[in-house]
Amino acid sequence: MSGRSRLRVSLWSVPLALAACAAPTTPPVVPYDAGAFSRTFDAAKDVLREMQFDLDRVDARAGVITTHPASSAGIATPWIPHAADSAAGLENLFERQRRVARVTFRATPEPGSNDGSFAEAAPPADLLQPPGEVVVTVQIERMYRPGRRVDATSVRLQSFAFDPRADQSSAGRVEARSVGEDLSLAGVIARKLAERLRPGSPPGAPNPNGKLPEARSERLP
Repeated sequence: MSGRSRLRVSLWSVPLALAACAAPTTPPVVPYDAGAFSRTFDAAKDVLREMQFDLDRVDARAGVITTHPASSAGIATPWIPHAADSAAGLENLFERQRRVARVTFRATPEPGSNDGSFAEAAPPADLLQPPGEVVVTVQIERMYRPGRRVDATSVRLQSFAFDPRADQSSAGRVEARSVGEDLSLAGVIARKLAERLRPGSPPGAPNPNGKLPEARSERLP
């Protein structure tokens, strides 16, 4: 390998190593004060839209916000803020991946009661008044075509195997498979939410009737 090639490899490996060293290990959690549920819920929706996610389920009664899958080409599409770090940006460039964000509201756990079940914690019966916290998770889904076979001599040479007995309507379909969590991107979303909740930031619109809105799904154009 030439000196220039070794230098190029080294430069590409630096952000990967730094991202690996600083990678979080658990989903981020953002606390909020008593009576601040409505403001926090609205702020979470705004942050997800700012990150260019399209909202799917918006359920204030259950304390859940989810998004439609969002894809990008990593560092080739720097204007799309889905790749939160260099490692994710490089991976998205070479893999067909998309991300689904979920924001879950729950009561603040009692001291010593945290068992690590961040996203699975059941919401309290009343989320409107007591203090609580927001758990942010981002699932990574990798897109693939069943039957793909890559040539051993080059990754650019590939073929696809088809089952003649299978339904012809399924030929050429693309499927999604969950391959893990993007904790770095979840951390970016959590930090943006925490910034919006700082004292002095514009408050959200008050809830005039003191009740949670009905569960619904929000489909954006």
